[in-house]
Amino acid sequence: MKLTAAVCTLTLSLAVPVASRCAAAAFPQQAPNRVAELTAECKKANYASCDSLGLMYEEGDGVAKDAKRAEELYRRACDGGHANGCTNLGVLYQNGNGVAKDAARAAKLYQRACDAGSFTGCSNLGAVYGNGDGVPKDEKLAIKLYQRACDGGEGRGCKNLGVMYENASGVAKDMKRAAELYEQACDKGDPGACVFSGDLYVGDQVGKDAKRAAGFYQRACNGGNARGCSSLGALYENGGGVPKDERRAAKLYQQACEGGNARGCAFLGDLYIQGTGVAKDQRRAEQLYQKACEQGYAEACTDLGKLKGKG
Repeated sequence: MKLTAAVCTLTLSLAVPVASRCAAAAFPQQAPNRVAELTAECKKANYASCDSLGLMYEEGDGVAKDAKRAEELYRRACDGGHANGCTNLGVLYQNGNGVAKDAARAAKLYQRACDAGSFTGCSNLGAVYGNGDGVPKDEKLAIKLYQRACDGGEGRGCKNLGVMYENASGVAKDMKRAAELYEQACDKGDPGACVFSGDLYVGDQVGKDAKRAAGFYQRACNGGNARGCSSLGALYENGGGVPKDERRAAKLYQQACEGGNARGCAFLGDLYIQGTGVAKDQRRAEQLYQKACEQGYAEACTDLGKLKGKG
């Protein structure tokens, strides 16, 4: 595999809507009686507490995972006028989690949330219009919704707007504007946007700057984005924008692989075949290629077949 050429192979796509965690931050994560506190507050019509409790049930945080219970709590929050409750309820309907999948209903809930001031709701509504999921496809409207979300501090809105500018979807292609938006989103805490920023600077779309790309990939990796770790590993392996350090590359690939990034597994397999940064180990390489292949990384399937053919 040619690692330097593989750094920016990911096809950009609109972000999948996720549950808002804004209200959940209002209570300390470690409180042993948090569920009881939130339950009591929810019964008193504190709808932010209903939303937070719903998130706990959806994620199985301190309670048994129960999407149906999460749906009941999000609905109560939404009906009580809590915008994030409507957003989170919409996510359940869009994903068919605890309820029958209903994209049209999800869109209505995102609209309700956006109208009530949830910028996550606006971003999610933009995504459904951008994809034509449950509503007629309308890229112009998606752009307006992403801009509204971005202006309101929602990083995902900035990132999705950047995707529109990069792909010339409903707007003239403008890589400089896309780069600005990805950086805004990265600064607002969206690690996926940090990866997109890094990808632009690895290539020559906005002026090649491997050192700057490495900085963005590091931020993405620190934020838990596995592809950011694998892309940073490729730079360390090849000495692109950072001092060459094959041992560090191996650790980053391992981190990416453990985080579910198939390319990280495959790249780590390459190092075990070569004995670069790690002791040579064909058996370990086979295991890594197998894992990457099972996750859909075609090059790893090819490499695995070559190894078994030699065996």
